[in-house]
Amino acid sequence: MRRLRKAGDGIRPGCRTRRSDRLAMALALVSAVLAAVATPAAQVRRPTNRPPAPRAARHPPLKAIFEPVYYPADADISDVVFVDAEVGWAGGHHSTGAGDGGFIIATRDGGKTWSLQFGNRNSATGAIARLCFVDATHGWAEQVDGTLLRTTDGTRWTVAGTVDPLSQIAFVTPEKGFSLKPGQGIQATADGGRTWRLVYLCDPQAIAFAPDGTTGYAIGRAPGSRRAVIAKSTDAGERWTTVGVLPDTNVSDVSLAFTDSTTGYLRAGAVLKMTSDGGRTWRTAPVSVPYDTSKLAVAGEVAWIIGSHAFTYTLDGGVRWFERKVDFPSHVISFSLVSADTGYIAGCHGMIYRYRVVPFDYSVPGMIVIPGMTTFVTDGS
Repeated sequence: MRRLRKAGDGIRPGCRTRRSDRLAMALALVSAVLAAVATPAAQVRRPTNRPPAPRAARHPPLKAIFEPVYYPADADISDVVFVDAEVGWAGGHHSTGAGDGGFIIATRDGGKTWSLQFGNRNSATGAIARLCFVDATHGWAEQVDGTLLRTTDGTRWTVAGTVDPLSQIAFVTPEKGFSLKPGQGIQATADGGRTWRLVYLCDPQAIAFAPDGTTGYAIGRAPGSRRAVIAKSTDAGERWTTVGVLPDTNVSDVSLAFTDSTTGYLRAGAVLKMTSDGGRTWRTAPVSVPYDTSKLAVAGEVAWIIGSHAFTYTLDGGVRWFERKVDFPSHVISFSLVSADTGYIAGCHGMIYRYRVVPFDYSVPGMIVIPGMTTFVTDGS
């Protein structure tokens, strides 16, 4: 009599299986193989310890542009200064029968809108030559006749004092600053520009302070020679000493900028020099300086030199320099570099552009794409 299998009876080792059982097992194996082949690769589980793809591969490409943020008036912008990406000032003039038409304008939204703070382009107000700010509320403006204006709230301007006409000014605190008196030396103020005293005898041509506000540099002409003398201060301008000499250097057209207490740039005419030892030694940078520029702008590892049709820059502290042709519609007079991805340029006929890094498909009327500056997002992860 056939024994009925009990529930739970299994196939014991060494026992022969029935034909129907073997067929069921084969069908199950074939089904599993076919399912694995048909499963999309995206559904296959990857090992949990596999590193993620670089972020650069997961983000769309970006591009660098100059975006127009014009001042809506036909006036020449002599200087532009921004303290962050959105807050800035510009000053200039528009000579008419009424006078110089000097004015100061300001923006709080990155140039989308501008408000008139001082003067008027159709007035007798003296032209604004230079601007200087230490923060979003404390700033100075120099008129062509040497009148020094001051604001302590970022909005209202009053006369603070006088400086030598068209001389360079530099402030390190809301009260402490410096101006250059050609043929005499460096002057200092401790009351926001009301009074000045001579602190260093030389024939100064340019002055600049590092971001720390205590390390300062000045370049001047050595008496009776073509040598350029580099003076340095490590106590916020109280005392200055000569630290370097540059032979055969034209100091009649110079600009100076420092990224930290020891690293700086010196533009002397069409030559750019660099130092990494606090001004003791200088090397010539292998770069063409635009013929119509008179300024340097730095922010960390980034430095700009801009002319009307040339944009020269470094992104790595001067190790490599790049030159791009940029056809601005008007003559570039001044520029302000806020950070590696934000800056402003200004010039004739109210021209103001904002430098931005934007998505590759971004577009606005009048923007200028900078050739060869397309990049990808990378954040090290």
